[in-house]
Amino acid sequence: MPVLGDAYLTATQFRALEANGLDLTDWSDAQMDELLAASSRMADAYINQTEPTYSEIGFAYMLQGDTPVSNSDPYATEATGPEDWVTDLGPHLMMLVPDMQMLASISTDHLNGGPWVMWPNTPYAHIMIPLESRGH
Repeated sequence: MPVLGDAYLTATQFRALEANGLDLTDWSDAQMDELLAASSRMADAYINQTEPTYSEIGFAYMLQGDTPVSNSDPYATEATGPEDWVTDLGPHLMMLVPDMQMLASISTDHLNGGPWVMWPNTPYAHIMIPLESRGH
């Protein structure tokens, strides 16, 4: 079973991202805590096959990449086709959004060379943000 993150960003790690250009200057510590808690709630829901609940945008990351996985079915265990089966997935961020309507205008094509929505039309939909070229 794939895991939604090697680990979750601590407030200190997220502040380091902020120091490198991520603008969170107006965020309170409570807002930061909520942002980090969303990724924990998503992972818990995924593992227990329940619907996640969170009200703020959250982030998780996989700095070691991931094993091949379906882009459309969170629980697929066998390869589908190249248009759906995500391979060569190196380090990436996963952005969790509480309102799935926010994902409507974002590509679901994992071969597009940039961010895309993984697991669209499921409660686990999230934005995948590659941190390096995937070689496609």
